[in-house]
Amino acid sequence: MKNSTSIAIETPLFWGKNYELIDSGGFEKLEQFGAFVVRRPEPQAVWQKSLSEEFWASKANAYFKKEKGSVERGVWEVKKGVPDKWFMPYKSETLDLNFKISLSSFKHVGIFPEQASNW
Repeated sequence: MKNSTSIAIETPLFWGKNYELIDSGGFEKLEQFGAFVVRRPEPQAVWQKSLSEEFWASKANAYFKKEKGSVERGVWEVKKGVPDKWFMPYKSETLDLNFKISLSSFKHVGIFPEQASNW
């Protein structure tokens, strides 16, 4: 008797315009979190970017710059008008959440949007 197991890949459905992975590649990702776009390192994005460097530079409200000699730590360079913290809603059929987004010294923003289907 054959035992078969299947794996379901779930994609979050309820982000609307509050979260978007705009582009990735070159060991970075460009993401929109609410009203702001951040550019940060992504070691798994080993492919080429789809969009131009000019687009990335013009679109990003905040850019994470690694500290020299550090794999994880760094500082955020932010454009004028970008707050230290802001909120981003997530509303599904069963959840009504409001996330506080903040730029950490470890490239994180306080949320893993791809995990929404697990909440």
